[in-house]
Amino acid sequence: MKRFFKFSFAALFVMSMICAICGEFGLLQDCETLAAISDFLMPLAGGACLAAGPGVDVNGPVEVGDPTAEGKEYLDEVLKKEIVKVRPDATVLDTLTRELNNTETAHGIEVGGWEIGTRDVDDVASSQSTAGAIATLAVNNVDMWLPGDSLQIPAMTGADGKPLTLYVIDRGTDGASISVRAINGASGQVPQIAAEAKLYRLGTAASETQAQAEVFAMNPSTRKNFCQIHMTQVEESVIHGLHDKKVSIDFGTYKEQALWDFKRAMELTNLFGVKGKAYNKAGQLVHFSDGIWNQLTEEYQYNKEGLTDAEWVKMTRNIFEGNNGSDRRLLLAGPALLESIASVKDYTKQLEAKNVEVVHGVRVHRIETNFGELLIKPMGVLFSGERSSWGMVLDMSNIVKKVFEPLQTQVLNLDNSGQKRVKAVRIMENYCLFAENLPTHRKLVPQV
Repeated sequence: MKRFFKFSFAALFVMSMICAICGEFGLLQDCETLAAISDFLMPLAGGACLAAGPGVDVNGPVEVGDPTAEGKEYLDEVLKKEIVKVRPDATVLDTLTRELNNTETAHGIEVGGWEIGTRDVDDVASSQSTAGAIATLAVNNVDMWLPGDSLQIPAMTGADGKPLTLYVIDRGTDGASISVRAINGASGQVPQIAAEAKLYRLGTAASETQAQAEVFAMNPSTRKNFCQIHMTQVEESVIHGLHDKKVSIDFGTYKEQALWDFKRAMELTNLFGVKGKAYNKAGQLVHFSDGIWNQLTEEYQYNKEGLTDAEWVKMTRNIFEGNNGSDRRLLLAGPALLESIASVKDYTKQLEAKNVEVVHGVRVHRIETNFGELLIKPMGVLFSGERSSWGMVLDMSNIVKKVFEPLQTQVLNLDNSGQKRVKAVRIMENYCLFAENLPTHRKLVPQV
C-alpha cells in the first residue's frame, strides 16, 4: 500500500509537470485533464483538499481562495450573485438593490447633492374669509401663490353653476394671505370662504399689455449621506483545519455564516442607520450611513387598534396620490402593523396563493388598492420591539445605491506573514443607500 501511495504522488507530480510544459507551449488551453486525475488520486494519496457537504467527514484543511486571482476570491459580479443567494428573502433592501442594479459610483465617502422641489398645486384656507369685491384669503402655504394665478374651490359653486374660481391679484403684506377677485362669483363678488376649504392652483392669466410675469423661484437644498465601510472576516485555525471531523464544519461553513450575519447587519444599517462620524480606539475616523427610515420626510399615522375599510382607503390614497411615483410600491411591514391591516376586508380577501409573488427572490403579497398596487413584505424580526408597529412604503425606482468600493473578498496571508496561524478571508463593501424623490416614500406609524 505504501508503494501505491508513493506511486500516486509520483504520478501526480509527473502530470503536473506535463500540464505545465504543455501549457507553456500552448498545447493545453486548461488543466481539466490534470484536475480529473488529481480528483482520482487525491483520496488514495491521503490528500488534504476534499470538499464535502454537511454531515460528511472531512479529512484535512480546506483550501481558501484562488491564488491566481491576485488574492481576490471572486470577480465582483460573481461575488454579488453569491451574496444574493444567502437568504435573499430575509434581507429585502440588500437583495433588491443588488438585483435592480439601480446603482451609481460614488467618488467620495460623502454622497448626495443639491435637490430642488416643485411648486405645489393645492393649499388650504387657514381661516374663514369675508365676502367682497376683493377678498383677503388666509392660506397655509402663501409662498406657492403669485399674482396672476387663478385658483379653484371645487366645493363651492360660482354664479354659472361651475366650480368657484378666483384670480390672485396680490400677496398680503402679512405674509400669510393672498388678495383675490372672483372670476365667476355672483355680481362679481367673492363669497365667504370657510376655513379648511381646499384650494387648487390653476394657470396664470395676463392682460393684453402685460409684458412681464411674476417669477417663482425655489432655493435648492443640499442633502448628504456617508458611505459606510461594511467589513467582516472569516478565519479558521490551521490546526482546526487539520483535524478529522465528525461533522463537516469547514471554512466554507464559517464563510456562509459570516455572509449571513454580514448581510443582516448591513440590512439593519440600510433600514435604520444614523448618519454620523466617530473615532475608533486607534483614533481613526469612522463614517456611518443614514438608513432609509431616517431619510424619509413623509409620514402617515394609522389607527393601531385596527384599520377600518374606510381608513385603509384613506391610507392607500395618501401613499399614491399627490406625488409622481410609481403605481407599484413596496411596503415593508412590521408584525403589529400587519395585525392592524388584517381587519381590512379588501386586504384579507386578497391574501391568496395567487397573490403571492416572488420578486428577485423576495416573497411578497401583491395587494391591489383603488390607487395603485402594494407589494407587502412582512419584516419579522428586523422590525421588532417598537418597530413592530412601523411600516415603510418605498418606490424602489427612487432608491439608489451609492457605491464607493464594490463588494469584494481578499485572501489574507496571516500565516505566511507570521501574524496568526489561520486561514482568513476579508469580505468588504463601502456604500450607502440614498432615497431620491422623497414624496414618493412614506413612513407608516401608529397614532399617538
